[in-house]
Amino acid sequence: MELTCLINIKQILELEKHYYLGVKYIQLYAIVDDNVNNILEFICENFRNLLELTITSSNLSIIPKKIKNLIKLQKLDLSNNKITIVPKEIGELVDLTEIDLENNQIIELPNSLANLQNLSIIDVKKIKNVYIYNNKMLVLRWKDNIIVPENIIYLNILNAYNIFLDNLPYNIQYLKISHATKPMHNLPVTLKTLDLDYSKDITMEDIKLPFGCKYIGQKLANYKL
Repeated sequence: MELTCLINIKQILELEKHYYLGVKYIQLYAIVDDNVNNILEFICENFRNLLELTITSSNLSIIPKKIKNLIKLQKLDLSNNKITIVPKEIGELVDLTEIDLENNQIIELPNSLANLQNLSIIDVKKIKNVYIYNNKMLVLRWKDNIIVPENIIYLNILNAYNIFLDNLPYNIQYLKISHATKPMHNLPVTLKTLDLDYSKDITMEDIKLPFGCKYIGQKLANYKL
C-alpha cells in the first residue's frame, strides 16, 4: 500500500511499521510540540522512501544527521522554524531538487551542499554564495569575479541571469545552469552534459554544444539536435 500524505504527528506515530516504506510525502504544519525534533529524527529513521518532506512554522531547531537516510528525497521544506545549523550529511541527499530553509536562524551551511548537483532551487538567507566539495561546486548566484578551481568537474549554477559564461575551465564535464539568459558559444570542450533550466530568453542558436555533449533543458527539450 502506498500512502501519499501524512498530515499530523498522531498518524505518523500510530502508523503500522509495514507501511513506512510506502510513504512518499509527509507534510506537517504549525507543530508547537517541543518533541518535534524527535519526530523529525523518527521520520529519518523509518520513512526512507520519502520524496517530499515538509515541516514548517514549528519549533524545529535541529536537523539530525540521520537526514542522510532519506536518500530518495527530492524536496525538503523546513522553513519558518528555529534551525541554527544544517549538518553536512544533507549533502548525501543527491536527488534533492528543492530546499526551503527560509526564516530560520541558520548561521552556517555546509560545503557538502556542492554535492547537490540536481538542485534547482534553494531558499535560505544567503550565508555564502559558493560551495565547493571535492570536485563539485555549487554557486547560488553567478558573479563575474567567481573563479572555478581547475579540479571542478561538476558545476551547478542556480542563478546565471544576465551573465555570460564563456570562460569556464576546460575540465568541467557536467554543467547545470538555471535562469540563463545569455548566449553560450564557448563552453568547455570536455563538457558531457549541459542541463539548462528556465532558458526562456535564449534559443538553440544561442548555444554551441561541444561535440558529443548531451543537452537537457526545459524550453529546448524537444529541439532535435
